Amino acid sequence: DHRDLHSFPTRRSSDLVWLIVFFAAATGLARPFVKEAESGTELLLRQAARPEAVWLGKFAFSLGLMAAIELIVFPLFGAFLGVDVRRPGWLAAVAAAGAVSLSGATTILAAMVAKARARSSVFAVAALPVLLPPLVLLVEASGPAFGVSVGAGQPREALLAVMSYSGILIVLSWFLFPEIGRAHV
Repeated sequence: DHRDLHSFPTRRSSDLVWLIVFFAAATGLARPFVKEAESGTELLLRQAARPEAVWLGKFAFSLGLMAAIELIVFPLFGAFLGVDVRRPGWLAAVAAAGAVSLSGATTILAAMVAKARARSSVFAVAALPVLLPPLVLLVEASGPAFGVSVGAGQPREALLAVMSYSGILIVLSWFLFPEIGRAHV
């Protein structure tokens, strides 16, 4: 088995790329809520718009930011580590599902964390248990895009599980957001 010294082991490609995406997301996605809480504009926003509209705007921003993160991380990951993407269409589908999943989860988590006193340190700790299931599934689903052989149907099932998890989180987030907005800590 001859390996190029400049290429990353295929088996670990999906693990590492989603770990990078997670940390990039954890540093940026809570920012809009925390910034509002710190600057005191949260109350003004609550009075100017319905909670559902605020949630939708935050979700759209998070989704756009996640898409930008993925558009930067995936190509740079491949270029710098010499990773061969064998199924780019599949990787794009998994990345899109990942963006929706991570955005849906972090939108509600960021709203809750913005209410906490130690905002910067709380988000990563609060996000990990909620984001770990879709991250594990995203790693599993994206394996074939990097040439990792898995059982038949397994990546498709993992992708469907990510989409189901995302749907549940987004619906719960939509219904819980008005209550989180009214909460005073």
